[in-house]
Amino acid sequence: MAFEPGKWFISGLEFFGVLVPGAVALYILLFTGRAVGIMLGIDPEWPKTTLDTAIFLGISFIIGQLLHPPAHVLNVLYDWTYRVWHRRKGDPLLERVRKLAGADVGPTGSYYAWAKSEVAAVDAKQAAKIDLYEGISKMFRTLAFLALLATIVVPAARIGGIVIPTVEVSVWSAGWFVFAVLSFLVFCERRFASTQEAYQSCINPVARSKTS
Repeated sequence: MAFEPGKWFISGLEFFGVLVPGAVALYILLFTGRAVGIMLGIDPEWPKTTLDTAIFLGISFIIGQLLHPPAHVLNVLYDWTYRVWHRRKGDPLLERVRKLAGADVGPTGSYYAWAKSEVAAVDAKQAAKIDLYEGISKMFRTLAFLALLATIVVPAARIGGIVIPTVEVSVWSAGWFVFAVLSFLVFCERRFASTQEAYQSCINPVARSKTS
């Protein structure tokens, strides 16, 4: 059975790119709060009712949105590393999209955004597939950002007022750093894949014939 977030009034992009990382961040906050004895008046078993779950999901969505701006810093690292390496010998799909777009995309415009809008105008299912790729890439971008924060914060963390032993701090920091690197690589791979999927779909002869 195919997973269709749209049936729940949310797109694949919003589900994976916003809700999931927001829920992970909220869970980490709740877990950390419980570990240091800060309960904030919240039942340790929360959420446990349908209303609790709805509130949890709502807060997760808000947190996920708030995490997007700071996580954008990883886009720069992607541009300088993964994208440059993949396009070191050129990108035929990008060149073809540039010719198709012509003057529709200005000097500061995005060929990816233009290609997505072209695809969405003729093939909603394919546009949803591109959104899914993009949502997964943003999910791992946010997770990488959170893991990098944890790498920095853990050495200074205290649990119940007791400083974490040096060895344990090193292990936790190293673990979060490895997770950050792996998440960043997945983010890069999915981001580039969504770009290529959008370009390929845009120049597809059938799609082009529908927009001509």
